[in-house]
Amino acid sequence: MPDTAKLPLLAMLAPVSHRTYWYFTAYAALFFLMPLLNKGLSALSRQEARRLVISILAVFCVAGMLPCFNMAGSFSKEDVFLLGEGYGVLWLILLYILGGCIRLHGFGQGVKARYLLAGYGVTVLAGWYFKLYMEQDAPQALRPLVEENALLYYPSLTVTAAALCLLLLFSRMKQLPDRPARIVRWLTPSTFAVYLIHEHPTVRAGLMSGRFAGFAADTPLVMLIKTLLVSAGIFLAGILIDQLRLMLFRLLRLQQGLDWLADKLSPSDEAQA
Repeated sequence: MPDTAKLPLLAMLAPVSHRTYWYFTAYAALFFLMPLLNKGLSALSRQEARRLVISILAVFCVAGMLPCFNMAGSFSKEDVFLLGEGYGVLWLILLYILGGCIRLHGFGQGVKARYLLAGYGVTVLAGWYFKLYMEQDAPQALRPLVEENALLYYPSLTVTAAALCLLLLFSRMKQLPDRPARIVRWLTPSTFAVYLIHEHPTVRAGLMSGRFAGFAADTPLVMLIKTLLVSAGIFLAGILIDQLRLMLFRLLRLQQGLDWLADKLSPSDEAQA
């Protein structure tokens, strides 16, 4: 990933071409492939979709991550399929396919919520336990051969399984009571803005970088509490900033102006005829 703290102003104004935000760039590429992916997904039978899901998990999340567990010292440390630890369009495409198969065919809908919560907890704990073991308790001869973050990379089976558990859990929250539903509707349009704001090069370099390093000196419980509080604060600050932006756009009637411009630029019925 690029060092966004050193990117010029042009990179901030053209974030896709300069990869200022890796997710933004990857999603921009995925956007143009969505019609093709949707058409392919809709053509799959339930059995074919199930096989595709299993194949993606087996090939990319298991076989593709084998170099991270380089027990014989014979592999390159780079993942087999060049997924870049999940920071790229290829992994985003694979996730889109997994999500599409689940949505269209209802895979996992019969799994009880408590099992999904347990699965999420187990996979998250497994990933972090493995990292701590490799850092502190693993034999010295083993450490150069095995990536300590092998189970924390986005394409790893643990992180992917945890994400699927959350997806299945939240997919069941469509029928919320009225007040929570209003809160969710208020938050949802601004969630992507939280990512854009707190990952902005200026914000990250000036306000985020190195600010919370002192948490490492705390006990695990205190560090966890502080991390959760700071994360919640960053999230709420991003939401409020984006809500102020939306209010300003409404006052300036920006959407109406864009709609008017689109009407002017679109070909007229006579021209199409």
